[in-house]
Amino acid sequence: MSAALSPFGGVDDGTSDRVVQLASERLRNNFPDLIATASREELTQAAVNALERARGHGFNRRRQMYFMVHLSTALGSGFDSDPQYRWLQPLLDNRLGLAATQRSQVMCWHVDAFRVRAYGGELAASQAALARLLAIDQSQLSLISRDLPNEGPRLLATVFPRRLDFMDREAMFSLLNASRRADYCSAQGSGGGPALLLLLMFLFGHQVLSDPLRMWLRPLITPYLMGAPICVQSLMRRISEHAAANLAALWKISH
Repeated sequence: MSAALSPFGGVDDGTSDRVVQLASERLRNNFPDLIATASREELTQAAVNALERARGHGFNRRRQMYFMVHLSTALGSGFDSDPQYRWLQPLLDNRLGLAATQRSQVMCWHVDAFRVRAYGGELAASQAALARLLAIDQSQLSLISRDLPNEGPRLLATVFPRRLDFMDREAMFSLLNASRRADYCSAQGSGGGPALLLLLMFLFGHQVLSDPLRMWLRPLITPYLMGAPICVQSLMRRISEHAAANLAALWKISH
């Protein structure tokens, strides 16, 4: 792990304006490709949200808090309540009775193990796997949406099959339900909305639709959900590019 991203040590700084500013600057410096589409206000909001969550889990030292900000960036806003990452919950809730510094260190080890197991040992290999997103078309999304409980998991397995090892039955059920009941998935839409939303939640976290760093997705996918004739291949290209940047952020955190 690089010194710049080490979650260990530091002093208790609270969530002052200065800490928020520094956290925003670190995101911009460390993850320029991932946060390129975010406005200054969205970047600040992402930092504020993550810092508040960090303190809620007892991480009060500056580097521990930055580590949580970085995890929120790579795993998705609200990763600490995401069913996909329930395996981090004992550490977040401190069920083991460890000091915050120890917890952040063990969390780092777990995230690194997740990266290796879920995505492989080389970043290039993971990025290549994202090319499968480009093969997803309108007919496939529509077919999957019609039988989401059975076809949804198969869709996720086409992208990163080994990530499913970290999702228990309850986690999968939660994502499937969330993708079906999303408020603005119109019944008059293209019919592929639930499958698309499931994929986005899998790639970018269960709060992807309200994630300050991914607000660019709303205007991109809303026309599709409402039935407008858009190029699904172009949509998947944008999603694949962002997913590659997201993976690069995960690699920076765990090295």
